[in-house]
Amino acid sequence: MSKLEIFGRLREISWGPIPEDQINTLQSSLEDEFDRDDFEDILDQNNETGIGQDLDLQILVDGNVMKFDPNDYKSILEKPKIIEDQNTDKSYLIEETFSKGSVYECNFDGVFDPKKLHFHSYKYLLGETGQTIDIVEIDYDNIECEDRNAEVKEYSIKVLKADGSYYE
Repeated sequence: MSKLEIFGRLREISWGPIPEDQINTLQSSLEDEFDRDDFEDILDQNNETGIGQDLDLQILVDGNVMKFDPNDYKSILEKPKIIEDQNTDKSYLIEETFSKGSVYECNFDGVFDPKKLHFHSYKYLLGETGQTIDIVEIDYDNIECEDRNAEVKEYSIKVLKADGSYYE
């Protein structure tokens, strides 16, 4: 049994359209002290975890660094799967966490084969805002593995208005 570890930048993001009756409450909360629990119903609508789109990764198999050239995989990022949000004239609450560390870890049988390393690119269109949420996911040979073993480095919460600008 071999152990695969991939280190890099991890992005966790949650988002959802904001009901009209909650916009003022939300904006006040952002000015004072934001409590995620107050807006869980919005943020739990969509949750994704992915790696940095720069593919700045270090791959280790049984502790040995493997050769990895991000350019071999860049074409995947150029053809993302498009996922459209049918909401019109809506603002969105977006919560992001960025971390650095272990982004993927699993055990597998046999010898590491770079051809079994897969990246999946997604682009979520946020209504009519003109903005997107871009996610890149990774897997090795479709094996269910652990991810998100990284220390949180950055956290942000923001409101994307229906016109595509951000609430300040």
